[in-house]
Amino acid sequence: MSTNPKPRRPSRRVRITAIHEAGHIIACLRLHVPFNSASIHADKIGLGRVVVDFASAKPENQIVVLLCGSAAERLLIPPKSRSISDWLASRADQQESEMLVSSVHPTWGEDQTTEYLKQMTSEADKLVADNKDAILDIAQALLERGKIEGREIVQGWQ
Repeated sequence: MSTNPKPRRPSRRVRITAIHEAGHIIACLRLHVPFNSASIHADKIGLGRVVVDFASAKPENQIVVLLCGSAAERLLIPPKSRSISDWLASRADQQESEMLVSSVHPTWGEDQTTEYLKQMTSEADKLVADNKDAILDIAQALLERGKIEGREIVQGWQ
């Protein structure tokens, strides 16, 4: 008789977090935005995170990276599998995108900002759709390991 416990399947929330963070990662890779690590370990700030170095990135690339997490959730997870708490978790990225647009374009009104964010959301959706398999592979690696260093991801998924 084996004494090894059967591996537990990750919770729905952890699987969604892995896909969300993998969406950010693939955007960083495709848009050449440096990042240090990715984790699906919850903390006081969020359920997971990708530590991104936005210092050298163009503002529009920063916005697409921010929006790719929720795009990955929206496009790769069936609606029946998501809940309002999942949507609320993605809201922080949307709010950060809105603040970034406002800081880069302080004279824009709400209509211009909304239209620009729609355009950036379409770009994020296309990036996710074009890289679905890579996102799912990265999400699986996050589920298996919990945290991955940026250099490991760059070497494995370029």
